[in-house]
Amino acid sequence: MRNNRRDFITNSVLLGTGIVTMGGGASKVFASTTGNESFQKLKDNIVRKFYKNIVFTIPDNTGPSKSLLYKSIEIFNRVFKEKTGLSIQDNKTDALEIKLIVNPKSLPPESFKIEYSGVNNVSIFASDENGILYGIGKLLHSSTLNENGFRPGSWEGSSTPKKVFRAVYFATHFYNFYHVAPIEEVKRYIEDLALWGYNTLTMWFDMHHYNGIKDVEAQQMLDRLASLYKLAKSAGMKCYCAILANEGYKNSPEHLRATKTGRSFYGVEICPSIEQGAELIVKQVKEEFSEYKRRGVVFEGISYGPHDPGGC
Repeated sequence: MRNNRRDFITNSVLLGTGIVTMGGGASKVFASTTGNESFQKLKDNIVRKFYKNIVFTIPDNTGPSKSLLYKSIEIFNRVFKEKTGLSIQDNKTDALEIKLIVNPKSLPPESFKIEYSGVNNVSIFASDENGILYGIGKLLHSSTLNENGFRPGSWEGSSTPKKVFRAVYFATHFYNFYHVAPIEEVKRYIEDLALWGYNTLTMWFDMHHYNGIKDVEAQQMLDRLASLYKLAKSAGMKCYCAILANEGYKNSPEHLRATKTGRSFYGVEICPSIEQGAELIVKQVKEEFSEYKRRGVVFEGISYGPHDPGGC
């Protein structure tokens, strides 16, 4: 499962944060615990073989949640089917067993370790469920998937993120992919980003498209954004909301509008130096967060500033 996203993520700086590719320069390869020829032969047999049957196992002593572990397996199965044209069979005969082992504090947060630990057996260790997801991503990205099935890659070792905050921003306006593409397509993209180690999604509800918060199209867009945030949450991401400091709706009161500053400008921005303008800005932000809360979305953070068209 090789593509250009590895190079993109390795070299990108997004929202002021360096983006890490899991398993990149921070990796520390662990030596085999057996360290003998028989173990190497066992591993070689695994990485030279295509598997059509894959079984995931989770130890009984794993924490009570496990929701992200099950989501990780779901994503693996989806990628397996897309890349091979095959469906994973519920058959342990000649199957590759992938063990998902969460041991709190055994590794740094969101880190993982991959080991070939037995006949037809790969183990992914982590101290949290996000680490397991990123380990599955590394396993997929270093392996071969085609019509013959799944052939595990030979990469073995540990990986720790270089940055705690690894965010992507979806510019959900002007009818681009994020704005209008089928939700299922954007969902797959979010899941793929999670496999690469992204842990935060930021989006912007661009008010200037709409005539107020109750505009039918505004409500539809809020529904869409809420759906995408929930999908990101299910893939282990935090959710951030981008807000233009003094943005306005298409029908913002003309007497409260800001004066153009020479920056990109929609012409509907509100002037915060006018008392009524400042009050309207606060009212609009409260309404937006209320709409998200009503849809079950709570944010871990806010990106608040002039951004492209803001300022006064």
